[in-house]
Amino acid sequence: MVNVKILGVCCAARHANNEVALKWALESAAELPGVKTEFISLAGKTMAACNNCYRCVGAPKDDPCPGIQDDFKEICLKMLEPDVDGYIMSALTDFQQASAHWHVLKSRLVCLEFNQLGPEALRSKAFGAISVGAATYGGQSTALQQMLMWAHQSDMYPVACGPEVGRVVGGYIGAS
Repeated sequence: MVNVKILGVCCAARHANNEVALKWALESAAELPGVKTEFISLAGKTMAACNNCYRCVGAPKDDPCPGIQDDFKEICLKMLEPDVDGYIMSALTDFQQASAHWHVLKSRLVCLEFNQLGPEALRSKAFGAISVGAATYGGQSTALQQMLMWAHQSDMYPVACGPEVGRVVGGYIGAS
């Protein structure tokens, strides 16, 4: 039996619909044999955007971004635990795009390019994205595209539903 760990990361300021949708996805994944899941939320966390101080250059693995003291270290180290095989990230929509919380996390993870963890820290991980918005054209598709583009740039493997859910063509990334 293959053992897989999926980490759910909710990039929202509130404990609301994105968190509910992500927890549903994690519960469904956990029903599969050999799959273990874990959940973290950015709600209530303090995290500043990258300020390009470059103190991450050569930084040790246990302090990936020493230039800014906030909750990023805890989140980053949780994401980089060696037993994590993939991620499901959820982000609400802000002004037709992924939430500010997601953009801040993405900006800070650039430190992986410069510190001792290296750019391969996220490489070859599975990646799923969820976005929930308040309106039909609320930016969910744009948010999903931004998250999936980042996954591609990080050398992760984006996944989506396929023909097994009744569609003729797989890989649907439309709004949820």
